[in-house]
Amino acid sequence: MTALLRYQSGLLLRSQRWLAPLLLYAAVLAVGVRAGEPVLGALGFSAAALVPVTAWCVRICVTRETARRP
Repeated sequence: MTALLRYQSGLLLRSQRWLAPLLLYAAVLAVGVRAGEPVLGALGFSAAALVPVTAWCVRICVTRETARRP
């Protein structure tokens, strides 16, 4: 099991496809939660914006190994 996790994480880290959604995720969190605003409003905005970003991250993690054609 550890060999499989090491292989999958190695594929993900070498591909660098995770960098764009991770930066977007951090930017949405930084913009969404501001000082002086009601917490519920900030969290609602952040949650609505982070759903597609999280889906993008999951898609990258799931489809990182390319299919080889015989």
